[in-house]
Amino acid sequence: MVKQLLWAGLLGLAGCQTSRPQSPTGIYKTAAAFRQRQPSLAGLNAGKVFLARKVYVVNAPGSGERRTKVSLDSVWGYAGSNHVAYRLYKHAAYEVEQADTLSIYSRLTSNGKTQQRIYFFSQGLTGPVQRLSKKYLKQAYADNPRFLDPLASMKWYHSLAFYESPPAGPRSFRVVALYRQSLGMPATYAH
Repeated sequence: MVKQLLWAGLLGLAGCQTSRPQSPTGIYKTAAAFRQRQPSLAGLNAGKVFLARKVYVVNAPGSGERRTKVSLDSVWGYAGSNHVAYRLYKHAAYEVEQADTLSIYSRLTSNGKTQQRIYFFSQGLTGPVQRLSKKYLKQAYADNPRFLDPLASMKWYHSLAFYESPPAGPRSFRVVALYRQSLGMPATYAH
């Protein structure tokens, strides 16, 4: 009983970081299909993924060993059996953290002893995926001083991956809110 309560408390704390909406399982061939939550190949168990150079292989539901092959060139991303969305970029899968005018992704990396979550960004849902850093944001948004000025004034101890959770709704990364404000858009909590 005590063990179950401890796990429930830990999962409750961890839940603060996983409040993003669930995506329907399957393969998304385009960013527009992902935005509309309409997978091109719906229901595939994309959680069991094999990425080869040119082929993306998934198990069809209830099919045992039957697999579906799709050209990587025709796939934007997928949502696995855990309903978490991933974007494929240069043969790597990036977890979609926030899909917006400035999109945030992450990957879990390991050095053998510990794991660390590394954050990335892209301009919209179709831009190149780059490491989330001031250097790369300055390069990507060099033509937007209304975004770069507040970005430059961020202290070194303020992570670009900080996010805010409103009382109701999913979290929003602070850097996305800054970018939306620089465009005169409301800093909504969009996924």
